[in-house]
Amino acid sequence: MSTKDKEPQIDYYLGNTSVNAIYNNTIVIDSLKDYLINEGNIKASIDLFNREIEWDAMWDFEQGKSRIQKPNYKLFLLEVDSEVKGHVWFHNGYLHNMFISKTRPDNISVKFLQGTFNFIPEAWIGLRVDEWNKRAQRYFEKVGFQRNNS
Repeated sequence: MSTKDKEPQIDYYLGNTSVNAIYNNTIVIDSLKDYLINEGNIKASIDLFNREIEWDAMWDFEQGKSRIQKPNYKLFLLEVDSEVKGHVWFHNGYLHNMFISKTRPDNISVKFLQGTFNFIPEAWIGLRVDEWNKRAQRYFEKVGFQRNNS
């Protein structure tokens, strides 16, 4: 879908009060130094996304580098058997640009995302999903997010 097409979106929120197990192979990136150290893994996740999904608004390595230098941005990478299988960005309690490869093992994506919440200091986490994206809506509800009906 083109970013020119503005689809209706649904807001979700999650009270960030519970502590979840951290998935063992989560790479936490919250500084430029960490970002540059993990350049290969970050580029691998971007490349995997671009092979699996056609979306013209996908961030690239340089855009991510710019983000990580701003306050309160965090990037998490999901690694499985020494291969990156996804990523998720957070900024000020808001989830951005989540991607988990379809080649990941079953039941890993929920554990990965829930574990990242331990690193988010805000009392709530929000996100926005395109109304047509029913699969993402089901996933985020499974993780524990609630639809904001206001």
